[in-house]
Amino acid sequence: MTRLRILEKFFISIILLSALPSFIAMLVGFLIYKNYFNKINGILNGTAVLETEIFQGFWGTMGVVLFCIWLITVISAMLVMLLFFKRVLKPLEDLSIIATNIAGGNLSQRIPHMNNGDEISRLYNALRSMNESLYEDIKKLKQVNKLKSEFLSIASHQLRTPLSSIKWLIELLMETNKLDKDQKEKLQDIYKSNERLIELVNDLLNATKLETGDFAVKRQPLNLAELLSGCINSLRPVADSHNQKINFIVETDIQTIKADLLLLNQALTNILDNALAYSPYGSDVSVTLKRDDSHYIVAIHNFGSPILESDHDKLFTKFYRGATAARLRPAGSGLGLFISKMAIESNGGSIWFESPAKDGEGTTFYISFPTNS
Repeated sequence: MTRLRILEKFFISIILLSALPSFIAMLVGFLIYKNYFNKINGILNGTAVLETEIFQGFWGTMGVVLFCIWLITVISAMLVMLLFFKRVLKPLEDLSIIATNIAGGNLSQRIPHMNNGDEISRLYNALRSMNESLYEDIKKLKQVNKLKSEFLSIASHQLRTPLSSIKWLIELLMETNKLDKDQKEKLQDIYKSNERLIELVNDLLNATKLETGDFAVKRQPLNLAELLSGCINSLRPVADSHNQKINFIVETDIQTIKADLLLLNQALTNILDNALAYSPYGSDVSVTLKRDDSHYIVAIHNFGSPILESDHDKLFTKFYRGATAARLRPAGSGLGLFISKMAIESNGGSIWFESPAKDGEGTTFYISFPTNS
């Protein structure tokens, strides 16, 4: 008998047990009616006292019988419910816990194989097969991702040396006086392209190291305001070339955290550089440092086009570039925000953004660090 058939029998039993009190009530009603009828006849025949005594004795016995029937009914219903819970509800409850664990990402648990041949057993076995298949697929994907990261790391290392040599040779050629104007312009274009390649290779290498945990994070006491000021000063020539202004506001006196100088400097520079790149010509970019009860918060705001809703969940993904980014900055690698997020989180911080859909309100990136970091 399958568990669903047990469920069917359970409900039939409930119906029968529910009908039993009604049957008893009908029987008692019939007896009361009979007693009432006999009492009327007794009054007429002079035997009313005898009939009443008989009825009282019968009613006392019937009360005991009815109580016993009620008690047996309750106990029977409880036994049926316990059996139902053990045979049907308990396996379903266990299955629900297993499914919740799988949904939470715990694919390493082992689901028992069941051979009862009923519906719940088939559901158990199907879930077990699905879990094992997902577990194996994820293992393969992790292995592929590891091989890809190793390849990117090796390729980046191998590319850095020749690119650095090309850069050195171009700089030597540009210092000579044997080139005409046209040759110098072409050489300058080559130099810029080589610089973009070097930047891409460095981004790939840093992203791979951060992702695999091979980057040694060296934390030291840093003044967050001074670090931000240095990033801003390094990008002022970029802002000046687009007639942009960077406003820096510090709203707290103590700004010391423990973080890796190189990582944090790169992350903050990337975000500020993006704010300038995606902000209109002649607009302002604001950088605010403030403190709440437990965190330092850096807010970098520009008045550029809003980030599309479809890009919100993917913005910090490796190699992802939104439609606006691809249009305004076609030479980007799609690694800047990914590296920034990894660098900030590796130093105990967090990053998020707000970008209202309305034009003119701009976008604000927030970076926070615990005050006790």
